[in-house]
Amino acid sequence: MGSKIWYRSFVKDERTTSIRTIPDLGVEFYLIYGGEIQVRTSRKTRNFKNSYIRGLVDGYGEFRATQDFVMIGVRCMPWIAKDLFRMPVSEIYNSRIDLKDINTDLSSLEPKSLNGIDIDQIAKRIQNTVLRRYDDPTKEESYVQGALRMILRSSGTAKIEWISRELNITSRHLRRLFKHELGCSPKEVCMRVKVRSAISFFADHQDVDMNSLARHTGFVDQSHFNRDFQSIVGLTPSHYFAAFERKSFI
Repeated sequence: MGSKIWYRSFVKDERTTSIRTIPDLGVEFYLIYGGEIQVRTSRKTRNFKNSYIRGLVDGYGEFRATQDFVMIGVRCMPWIAKDLFRMPVSEIYNSRIDLKDINTDLSSLEPKSLNGIDIDQIAKRIQNTVLRRYDDPTKEESYVQGALRMILRSSGTAKIEWISRELNITSRHLRRLFKHELGCSPKEVCMRVKVRSAISFFADHQDVDMNSLARHTGFVDQSHFNRDFQSIVGLTPSHYFAAFERKSFI
């Protein structure tokens, strides 16, 4: 349940190459070096030159190069992001903020150009910054952390009522805490985790049919699976898995 760091460079002869990010429980931030990228989401398409952070989101993001550039992407758990960016995660739900406008230790990594970039060194510095020891959580934050851990361990199938009983709080209070801390509900988080679980399961069992995949990952039926999957990924399960070997998904 740690942070994930990846990087991808685009050059002129790879203009059609794209990366599609599938949301989970992480807050994402992107360092953009020496170029411009086009980001398409379920809501709009925009071009970005500046490094930025993006809070928890309810749908995919697709990155496509418009010129040569290098992008480093990082996905970290909400409680790490809150300390790293010194703001409530709920304030950036489904939105983005330029990194240069935030008081964060990552500001020193803001790039000037592609010249002399040592990607591995930058990734190491990010790892050290993101994974340092942070302050102990408040009681309310610890409830949310505990609930997220239970959701992850159950691959998104844990019922909110059971989680609440385990935490010794009411379901209503847990929902209120999720909205305050993350900007979304436990049910929305569970759906993202179940979709990610389906993707992970398919990676190891590519002969599975969609109906069996839906049942295995805790969906009521294939209809619910198709609807929830498309709302998160931007593609139907059939279209997504048909492109599984040919595209880059994170």
